[in-house]
Amino acid sequence: MALLLLDEFESCELISLVINGDFKELTRAKGVGPKLAQKIILELKDKLINLQNTLPIALSSHVEVQDEQALQDAQTVLISLGYEREEIKKALSHAMTFVKQPATAENVLKEALRILSM
Repeated sequence: MALLLLDEFESCELISLVINGDFKELTRAKGVGPKLAQKIILELKDKLINLQNTLPIALSSHVEVQDEQALQDAQTVLISLGYEREEIKKALSHAMTFVKQPATAENVLKEALRILSM
C-alpha cells in the first residue's frame, strides 16, 4: 500500500496530507478508500509530527559543514525549551552571522537565545 501511495504522491505531499488529515485526497491513490485513508492518518499522523519536530532545520547555504553539528545541538536544546521551528530557524540563521567561526553549540545557543529574547 505504501508503494501505491508513493506512486501517486510525492513524499513531502504525502506527509503533508497525513499531518493535515486530508483523507479525501489520499483516496486518489488506487486501492485506498475513505476508511483506509482515515486509518492511515490515524496510525501515522502523530509519528510524522514527532519525526518532523526532530528533523534538522535547514538553514541557508552559508553555513559551513563544520558548523552543522553545533547548529543541530543548539536546535535540539531550543526545541526542548519549547520554541517553534520557525522561531528557531530565524534565530539560528541570524545567530550564525554573529558567531565566530568555527561555531560551537554553546556559542550558537547563547546568540540564538539572545536573539529570541529580544
